[in-house]
Amino acid sequence: MVKELVIPAFDENNILPRPSNEYAFYVNDRWEINDRFGLNVGVRVPYYTAEGTSYTRVEPRLSARVSLNSRASIKASYTVMHQFV
Repeated sequence: MVKELVIPAFDENNILPRPSNEYAFYVNDRWEINDRFGLNVGVRVPYYTAEGTSYTRVEPRLSARVSLNSRASIKASYTVMHQFV
């Protein structure tokens, strides 16, 4: 026997408010190693608070660029991100 999935209608008036705040600090440095190679290194530290609970994490960022010639380059990046919901 297959049961029917019933999804209730969305009612905007039934949503309870949940006040929250998010702040973040970010620092980044760009290094041009030479004409062909460059690095971007950074870190972001978010602070999230909601309903008496707070969260903070460290989120590193790194990107690198290698120029192949005056018109083309290869880029790669890495980051860690958090979603506090």
